[in-house]
Amino acid sequence: RELESAGRANTPKRPVKRKGSAAAGEGADAGVDVWRVSFNSVSREAVHDALAARRAVDLNLVAAQQARQALDYLVGFTLSPVLWRRMPAARSAGRVQSVALRLVAERETDIERFVPVPFWDVTAHLARSEQGKGGKARTGDAGFAARLCALDGVNLGKLSVRNEADAEAIREAALEASWRVESVRASRVRRVPKPPFNTASLQQEASARLRMSVTRAMQVAQQLYEGVPLTDGQQVGLITYMRTDAFNLSQAALGDIRASIGREYGKGALSLTMREHATKSKNAQEAHEAVRPVDMAMVPWATDLRSSLTAEQGKLYELIWRRTAASQMADAQYDSTTVLLYGRLRGSAPAAPA
Repeated sequence: RELESAGRANTPKRPVKRKGSAAAGEGADAGVDVWRVSFNSVSREAVHDALAARRAVDLNLVAAQQARQALDYLVGFTLSPVLWRRMPAARSAGRVQSVALRLVAERETDIERFVPVPFWDVTAHLARSEQGKGGKARTGDAGFAARLCALDGVNLGKLSVRNEADAEAIREAALEASWRVESVRASRVRRVPKPPFNTASLQQEASARLRMSVTRAMQVAQQLYEGVPLTDGQQVGLITYMRTDAFNLSQAALGDIRASIGREYGKGALSLTMREHATKSKNAQEAHEAVRPVDMAMVPWATDLRSSLTAEQGKLYELIWRRTAASQMADAQYDSTTVLLYGRLRGSAPAAPA
C-alpha cells in the first residue's frame, strides 16, 4: 500500500511502483512538497519504518506511468469499440486485456491443432512371496507396482505400446511368466522446500487444497491484509500485500521466520543457510515481497487468533504461514528403493518392468 502524500521507501535492488509516483508527481507539479513512502503490510512497525525511509519523487517513474496511460488510450480507443459491437455487456479493453485475449486465442488454436495419440502403459501389481511352514509359498502383505520398461531386450518409451491388442498380449504373457528380482537399489532422495507464495501460486494452492475459487481466495486474502479485530479489540493486518509476482523476502522477515521455526520445531528443522528465493521471470517487477505473515509469532493454531478468524480466513492464513515457514526449513528426505525384475516370457528374451 502506498501513501501518495508521503512517499515510498527506497528498498535496495527492488523496482518501485509507478502509479503512486505519478500521483505524487501531480502534487509536486502543483508546488507541494511531496515525499514517497510505501509499506507491504498494515502494521505499526511497517508504517513507521516506511516513513523513516521516505524518498523524493522519481520523475523517471512518473514519466513511465504517463507512458503506460498513453498506451492504454492508444490501444483502448481502437479495441474497445470492436469489443462493444461483439459483446455488448463488455466494458472496455486496453493493453492488458488485448494481450490476455491473444494468449487465450493462441492456446485455443494449439488445442484445436493437437492430434491425440493413444498409448498404453503396462503395470504389474506385485506381492512379496514368502516361504511358509512346510515349504509352501505364501503371499506377504507388502506389495508394490512395477512398470514395464523393456520388452525382448528393447527399452520401451512412453508411446511404444500404441494399441490395445499389443497391450493385452503383453499382459497375458506377463501373467504366465516366471519373475525374479534382479537388483535392489536403495537411495536417499532430498526435496527442496518450495518458495513462499506469490499471487499466482497462492491462488493455485488455495484452489487445490482449500477448494477456493480465485476470486474468493483474493477476497479472503484482502481481509487478512487489511486486518481483523483480535480478542483484545485491536485490528491487526495478518499478511503482507497479496498482489505480487515476487518470491523474495526482506532480511528482517527471513530472521523472523527462522526464529519462529526454531521456537516451534527446534533448530534441527532449520536449513543450514538462509534461503533467498527469486522469480525466474525476466519481466517480473518484484515491487513487493512474497505473500507472508506479518508476524510469524502469530501461529495459526493459537486459540485467540483462531477465535478471531472465520473458517476461510483461518484456513488461508494457516496455508500462508506453513508455506512461509517451510521455505526456510531443511530439505525433506525420503528413502527410495528401486527394484529391477526380470520375467521370462515363453520363447522370448526376458522382459523387465522396473
